[in-house]
Amino acid sequence: MINNELYHHGVLGQKWGVRRYQNKDGTLTAAGRRHKANTETEQRERNTNLVKKVAAATIMTATVAAGTVYAAKHPEKIASVIHKVQGIKVKEISQKAVEKGKSYVKTAVKEASTGIKEGVKESIREAPKKATKAIITGTVLNQAKRALDKAVGEDESTRIFQANDNKKIGKFWKTNSD
Repeated sequence: MINNELYHHGVLGQKWGVRRYQNKDGTLTAAGRRHKANTETEQRERNTNLVKKVAAATIMTATVAAGTVYAAKHPEKIASVIHKVQGIKVKEISQKAVEKGKSYVKTAVKEASTGIKEGVKESIREAPKKATKAIITGTVLNQAKRALDKAVGEDESTRIFQANDNKKIGKFWKTNSD
């Protein structure tokens, strides 16, 4: 027999109408303040960790993309490097070479992250400007279309807008098909 019923008998020791974290007037108890502080701290930590993970993934993606672009532009250099590395065994690589490689990668990642941060900052600065421009342009065009509708009629104003449409926005003003 399948039982699709859910039973809940409350929290052990909990009394009816008594809250664990809240007084009757709605204020938090000492335990409630601790609980809220803990959950806010945990949330802040999760957000910070998420931002770090996203940044790391972005840097890795940018590094791979940069390497791919370089390889596409300079295939002969990549082929010569591969040819040189083919015969080398890991045991033969000196610690000095390893440190130099680590240093190079660290510098490359740092420069990539700096570039990404600057790009994000630039887009954050430019996004409101672009949105404002789009809104103003749309409003002005809409008002111009309405004024032209009154002056020459809707069909003719639509034809005028579509004929002078270098940004392909005339599709928004349809002609009446009679």
